[in-house]
Amino acid sequence: IKDEFLLSTDELDDPIFRVNYPEVITTPNFSIPPPKIKFLAEKHLFEVHLTKIFSPKQFWFQYGDESLSVLMGHMNEFYGALPAGDLVVSDGNMKKGLVLAAKIFNVWHRAIIASEPMDNEEIFLFFVDFGMIDSMNWNDVRYLLKRFADEPVKALRGCLIGCKPKYFNNEWDKKSREAFF
Repeated sequence: IKDEFLLSTDELDDPIFRVNYPEVITTPNFSIPPPKIKFLAEKHLFEVHLTKIFSPKQFWFQYGDESLSVLMGHMNEFYGALPAGDLVVSDGNMKKGLVLAAKIFNVWHRAIIASEPMDNEEIFLFFVDFGMIDSMNWNDVRYLLKRFADEPVKALRGCLIGCKPKYFNNEWDKKSREAFF
């Protein structure tokens, strides 16, 4: 694509200029569908992949099909081929709740801005398919194409029921948390 046909960030925010351009998410009121949960019979075992662990009372996991790896493959292919300044989120749209694409560890993921951006061009993102929060530079995020937002969120929050911290306090000690890992 020739540079003269690419839209500037200001034009991308204007719906009139977005004709024949991939549909992107530009407002914070958009949400990715919630995970599809299958209710299983009691004592039914199923495999999960733990993605982020805080304690036995709070962890994030994935289960189900392999659609996340397919989705991330498509995202990496698309965003990896974009010219450097394309689909950059404008300052005016960088708001809490915006769903976007974020590059972390050289891989593109779906994320939501978790708090109002700071003046130093750093934002805190919640990665919806992994349950983790991380800070990133504005340069490592792009508008998310709506087609990448169709797949439900893959991370589910979990806790072990009936487990209590030793000595009946409300905090899990470091040794207990490490044993859970």
